[in-house]
Amino acid sequence: MSLKNWKPFREPDNPDAWLLSYGDMVTLVLGFFIIIVAFSKIDPVKLEAISKSMNQAMDKDKVQQVSIEKLVKDVDSMIVREKLQDVVDVAVTSRGIAVSAKGAMLFPSGSADLISSGYTFLDNMVTIISETEYNIAVEGHTDNIPISGDLAHLFPTNWELSSSRAAAVVRYFIDKGLPATRLRAVGLADTEPVADNSTEEGRGQNRRVSIVFLVF
Repeated sequence: MSLKNWKPFREPDNPDAWLLSYGDMVTLVLGFFIIIVAFSKIDPVKLEAISKSMNQAMDKDKVQQVSIEKLVKDVDSMIVREKLQDVVDVAVTSRGIAVSAKGAMLFPSGSADLISSGYTFLDNMVTIISETEYNIAVEGHTDNIPISGDLAHLFPTNWELSSSRAAAVVRYFIDKGLPATRLRAVGLADTEPVADNSTEEGRGQNRRVSIVFLVF
């Protein structure tokens, strides 16, 4: 065959070629939701295994002093020992382990001043935190009822109230010896409810402070 008649080889057009990329995307999305469902209940063993795999994948050479499994057990034991089952719970979030206390346990209504009834819980959390190397996010949450009356001069919105409560807990932790570099205070107002704000019971659950061990 002469060079004059030579033509480069070209595969015939395949109208279904896009299905390959689409199939890959569906597989990734399915895998993501499987992980989310797996985290719907606390399984420290699975969580520990996934955390270790993620750390290895990101070449993390920092070894945690306390495993996730032991961390959850320590928090659960503290809750039972102090009889806090009705006001404190533990959950897995997208970032790590969240220990949430109802706001009334730590603060008077409409205030960011800690009350003494919450000191024992916070002191226990200081002990548990100090035995790990995880950074800690203290997150303040409120219900969706707007601030009104005289309180509006102190806290114009729930953003200020939730932020001030988170900061108060962080200040307490620092006063008890935890390094400030490991702590952060976050105010989330009513943006992450865990219950229906249309009932008093639901609003009571939403008014909370979460201490999050940043595992991931």
